[in-house]
Amino acid sequence: KQKTAYEIPKRDWSSDVCSSDLVANSTGSITRRIKWKQIAKYEFALPPLDEQQRIVKLLSSCSRYEGALRQSSAATNAIRISILKELDESTQERCRLDEIIDLERGASYKSTDYVDVEKGRPFLNLKCVTRQGTFSSSGVKWVRADFEPKNVVGAGELFFANTDLTPGRLLVGAPFFFSGLDTREKPCFSMDLTRVRLKTDALPLELIYHLLNIPRVRSKMRALTGGSTVGHLRLARVPEIEVPVVSDPESMLAKLRRLDGISGLVAGVEDDSRGLAVVVRERLLGGSDVH
Repeated sequence: KQKTAYEIPKRDWSSDVCSSDLVANSTGSITRRIKWKQIAKYEFALPPLDEQQRIVKLLSSCSRYEGALRQSSAATNAIRISILKELDESTQERCRLDEIIDLERGASYKSTDYVDVEKGRPFLNLKCVTRQGTFSSSGVKWVRADFEPKNVVGAGELFFANTDLTPGRLLVGAPFFFSGLDTREKPCFSMDLTRVRLKTDALPLELIYHLLNIPRVRSKMRALTGGSTVGHLRLARVPEIEVPVVSDPESMLAKLRRLDGISGLVAGVEDDSRGLAVVVRERLLGGSDVH
């Protein structure tokens, strides 16, 4: 029912009281659910119609802006893929991965090894990998177990994913640079990840990262992945994959770095935009004015 004034809601959906009511009326032992008839009784205030229209206009502007940023990010990524594909298709000279890199799989672990944050050693795992080929510190777990020195990780090292839970296996082979953690204990890495070591100083590790992102290489990684529910990469076959020999690595890297710079700027603006949109939405729907 339309209210004529922007009144204080009778029930605040974010309040502890409202949350407690919802929990108390929910059912289910593993996945909690609540029926619509329980939600339908909650009342909330609506501003006057002209104020609703102003809110919709402002929030629509935020949505369009966020959509434009997503398109910019997608376009930049498409250009990067196009550059790598062109490099792969136009380069006749190739080499096997085992000619330029060594692969080291991480340590095995048990779920009982997990401990609370700061109670053990940080542990890099599958959840630290994003599909965009970046490291996510939010995925770091903590374990208390004995690890060999070879499993200790340092900032700036290159890894890729061995395992994937998604049907398309899109995460398998996704490379990322470990950016480091400000922790007392140095991290280790799990068997869900593989560390990439250079065999020669003639090639920068940054170039290997891009070679692993070549669409054909990623596709071959997925083809080497077995398993019905959880995909496991057959790591022993990965060294056989061929990659193009880049005649001018620095020139190629300079081109890709420019794109990375653009991607970084867009990602930063996206984060700021999402934060601003949340503030605007909360203030508008909470009855505050936005200038």
